[in-house]
Amino acid sequence: MDEGVSTGVLSAFVDSGADATIVPVHYLRPLALQIDSRKYLRSQWGERRIVDVYLLDVIIRDIRIPVVEIVADDEGDEVILGRNILNYLRVVLNGLKQTTEIFEY
Repeated sequence: MDEGVSTGVLSAFVDSGADATIVPVHYLRPLALQIDSRKYLRSQWGERRIVDVYLLDVIIRDIRIPVVEIVADDEGDEVILGRNILNYLRVVLNGLKQTTEIFEY
């Protein structure tokens, strides 16, 4: 894995119903990464398509989650933070304040 390459700061939707973390491909292309694998992804609407998967370290604030699968999305423009990363974190959703707080376990 390459050291020192970064997409910079990205905003993401926290989606505890998503199995995978999904990043629009236009954020990944400039990093010149090698595709780790190709898999089938099924959307919440039931469509199935093949996607490229990359292995990357993810940093959320000062929390590093090493070597996680990131699905490249060539159609959407939203970063989805799925359970494959959320399972490493403690997430507090405060509906009344409409805030999300993320902590290391």
